[in-house]
Amino acid sequence: RGFGDAGKGTGRYGTVVSKLKTRKQKPAEQETIVSKFVTWFRGFSSMAESGAMRAVEIGTQGVSEFQTNPLIAAAAGAFAGAVARKIAQDAFLGLMTDELAKP
Repeated sequence: RGFGDAGKGTGRYGTVVSKLKTRKQKPAEQETIVSKFVTWFRGFSSMAESGAMRAVEIGTQGVSEFQTNPLIAAAAGAFAGAVARKIAQDAFLGLMTDELAKP
């Protein structure tokens, strides 16, 4: 899944999912709200990843040392993308945790 501890249903991801489910009575509504959360969660982190990857790849290819090796630029871009994805997921979970804690 790529959500850290999401597969276990523990941690902030599991907490957010549980709190979202308690906002609805019917199981079908609970699944709908969780599905929407997962879609947004994946979407924000994918946007952050793709933006960071492209920016780092372009920037790295502009540096004379790396111009001869596009593989290094791709590796740097992949690393930056993974970091950006995790930071976006952390920020999204933080925001959701704060919002769901409000009465």
